[in-house]
Amino acid sequence: MRTRFSKFDWTALGLVTVLGVLLFTVWWNFPFYKSFSQGDPYLDANQYLPGRNFAERGFFREYLLAEYATGPEEAYPLWYTHNPPLSEILSGVYYRLGMEDISQQRVAAILWNLLAAWFFYLLAKQLATPRAAVFSLAVYISNPVYIAWSDNLFVNHQWAFALMALYFFLRAAGPGERRTRTFTALSAVFFFLLCYSNYEYVPFVALFFIGAKLLKLREVPWSRIGLLLGAGAAAVLLHQLCVIRAVGMDLWILDKAESLLHRTGLGITPLMEIYRQAPILMWEEHTLLHGSYSLTSFWKNFYCHLENFFGWGWGPTLAAAVIFCRFLLPDGGPGRKQIRRTLLLFFGAAVFWFVVFVQHTADHQWGSTALLFGPFAAFLFGTVLAGIYENLFLRKGTAGKLIGILLAAAIIGGLIAGRISGHRPLREYPGIETLRKCGEVHFVTSAIPTVVSAQTGVPAGWMAGRHPALMFSHARYLVNPGYEVHSKPTLFFSPQHPEHPRFAPFYDDWLSARFEIIEKGDRYTIYNLLEPLDPGELEYIDRGRFREIVDRLPRGRPAELPDPSRRLYHRRPEPETEEKIAAAIVGFLLRLTGRDLEEIAEPDPSPVRALTVNLFTPPGGLAASSRIPERPPESLFRPGPDKYWHVDEGKIGQPAWVTIDLGPDRTEAINFIRTLPREDIPRQSFRTAVIQGSEDGKSWQDLATVIQDRVPLAAQWNGWIFTNETPYRYYRFLVVDGHETNSAFYSLGGLELYRVLEPAE
Repeated sequence: MRTRFSKFDWTALGLVTVLGVLLFTVWWNFPFYKSFSQGDPYLDANQYLPGRNFAERGFFREYLLAEYATGPEEAYPLWYTHNPPLSEILSGVYYRLGMEDISQQRVAAILWNLLAAWFFYLLAKQLATPRAAVFSLAVYISNPVYIAWSDNLFVNHQWAFALMALYFFLRAAGPGERRTRTFTALSAVFFFLLCYSNYEYVPFVALFFIGAKLLKLREVPWSRIGLLLGAGAAAVLLHQLCVIRAVGMDLWILDKAESLLHRTGLGITPLMEIYRQAPILMWEEHTLLHGSYSLTSFWKNFYCHLENFFGWGWGPTLAAAVIFCRFLLPDGGPGRKQIRRTLLLFFGAAVFWFVVFVQHTADHQWGSTALLFGPFAAFLFGTVLAGIYENLFLRKGTAGKLIGILLAAAIIGGLIAGRISGHRPLREYPGIETLRKCGEVHFVTSAIPTVVSAQTGVPAGWMAGRHPALMFSHARYLVNPGYEVHSKPTLFFSPQHPEHPRFAPFYDDWLSARFEIIEKGDRYTIYNLLEPLDPGELEYIDRGRFREIVDRLPRGRPAELPDPSRRLYHRRPEPETEEKIAAAIVGFLLRLTGRDLEEIAEPDPSPVRALTVNLFTPPGGLAASSRIPERPPESLFRPGPDKYWHVDEGKIGQPAWVTIDLGPDRTEAINFIRTLPREDIPRQSFRTAVIQGSEDGKSWQDLATVIQDRVPLAAQWNGWIFTNETPYRYYRFLVVDGHETNSAFYSLGGLELYRVLEPAE
């Protein structure tokens, strides 16, 4: 029998139509790379560029893996293996169908979103009353953040797949064997497509399948749930087989392990070194990963974030709906108890990813919550508003109506207040037209490399939040690690961050004082890196020099100098529990794959015996690249809680150095150095440094490089032994970069120099 369209269905269809008009209005005003947040054009570009690569190079040649590399043939491949590729494949299909412009593909994204909104209404109607479903839909699609992401290329079809899988799963529990088979098959197909699009949203749907059985929302056999989960597992298996085919079994094992360790915050491990040699893209580098991220420290910000995103008061509203369901939940349809169980199931499924993959939660708050928490919050507010309307406003007397009006006003007021607090205007991403006119120019950028590469067709260097003084040495290009970009970058593209107008102001402050501005538009600036304003003032290390320091200079070996008088400094800090777990996993996998642990793991320090006293002591002449008055380099002689050397704040990001003159009669050749981080902020220490010697204090000889890959966790002495038989008068400790988020060095607590003897093995 044909199901008749009810008045609620027509209302929901009207809401979806209004949503469509609104989204197409936004598209009309912002056809290219609309900006709501950094993640908006970021995801658009990250899907469009691999989609174009698929269409132009061939889907099977790319092993059905997203490929972000641009430029000459030898730059390929650079695969992103952490997420399944269906979103990028769809973009490639659009491209093959003639939708070669990103604005055309955004039309497809809008249509997907309208379909997803309609299926959200149908899903809510299965779980509660039609009135509650309409209210939930209105709450869901009226959120400004939802509207801002509603034409994003990456997420909209994923929303549709998830909601359609849930809807057909519930419909399959109805009467009729033939209909059951049809709806189960549809649910399995859409869950497969979801699992082949984005792993982040998979637990949300899978937990709902299982929870619906356990909480008796539907009478379904475990065999049917097993069939659906099997369809998702098939999608995961297909993706992993493509990765193995592309990179091999060994790299696949290490890649999966690193991904899980990173996403769960178990710790920073040497596995990140693999990405310096393999054609696998990892967006964040070793030093930028938090590692051992504490959920307790993030929970407050996480809760407040959801308050602003979905409306103030969702937490108390959930508690009240569960406790006072007789008054706050509608009684039609499945009944109050079923709706209450659904709310709890929705909540559990929504927060699972946030809690388990806390590192990902910390990095991607906005994009994740659009689907993971949005349906729950909308269903919560929608059902409570429907319950208040039906239980208090319609059935009670004047007092009931008054209470209902006050409760509804409080909920709607919280929704409005949260959305006002989280609202940010939509803008066109700045500088796109200029990028298109520049042609095949090598850019360095402070923002989104895939946006720049998609417009120029060549690799774009990415500072990834680093200080611009490091642009020539640290800019990472979106190319295969085996391909070296030899050409010097020509231009620096510095757009304004759409969320934070003063994001990384040091970029423009530093660049504008040193390079010619060739174009300055509304919220973006382009600098000519080939036209320095004052070459004598530029104190950066170029890419070739950095490669020489890291790859070709002899590397100091970790060594330990026993010193009973300073046992505090010699006691190496015990790693946190998570770090121990991560290290054990990594060690096992490296042995399993036949990798040499010694090549990428930080070796234990070898003991040495001092042949001299510390030679970095007064009265030797001391000089430094810069300082702040209250934190001079002389503090390095006598380190303490309030004694450390700190570079001048205007020089942060540039190479820093401290030099000592040992005098004309010095006969000892120094071959051991040790450093102490600042006690209160140890991570401000260096990452890469060079030990140099000189006879005249002007011409310097590189002796060794010192690399401190692990972020210092405490004020503990760390030492390195190196080869040197020349008794130089002058020694210089040249710091290239540091561990802060902009890869800059800030401070050092102590420095010592010795002549030592390394015991024979």
